[in-house]
Amino acid sequence: MFNSEREQFLLKRSVKSKLTFLQSRALIKKYVGLCFNYASEDIEVVFNHQEQCLHALFNSNLVCRVSLSHSGKAISVAFQLSEKPFIFGVDIENKTKKRDLESLAKTCLSVKEQENFRLNLNDSVAFYRQWTLKEALMKATGQPLSTLFSLDSDKILLAQSLTSISFDLHEYVGTFVCTKQASYKFIEIN
Repeated sequence: MFNSEREQFLLKRSVKSKLTFLQSRALIKKYVGLCFNYASEDIEVVFNHQEQCLHALFNSNLVCRVSLSHSGKAISVAFQLSEKPFIFGVDIENKTKKRDLESLAKTCLSVKEQENFRLNLNDSVAFYRQWTLKEALMKATGQPLSTLFSLDSDKILLAQSLTSISFDLHEYVGTFVCTKQASYKFIEIN
């Protein structure tokens, strides 16, 4: 573990957050190593405050950008492997967690999104698609989540030429956002 990673690890308070940190870094290092033919222990993962995403480094040089999300036992990772940077972000949430979705919708969805949610009141997947879209947009655009709550996500996607892909895996719902011209593929790992 690099010193920068050790410093971040020591900031984690709970055993669960420390474990999630270690798991996510191991996953990132493994797949970046496989993609670029590096030993995983030679890859350093650091948060870049300017870009608001993780950077995977080899010999202190940027190898790829990474967007990360975790919820419960799931980790969702998006890697930007192209040399030309593009906007991207990912989020995942546990859809089986007991939450008052109606109250959350009033807080974190735009008026139009709230209306759509009311039409599908019993559909927790519909709510989590909207919620994870907001979080993925936050990571992709750098806008504060509190600002995104009142904005219509579809209008943001259109205005910034972004596309979103939602996924529903087991008890989790997630959304990936990226520039329309970017190429991507999904891999599920158990």
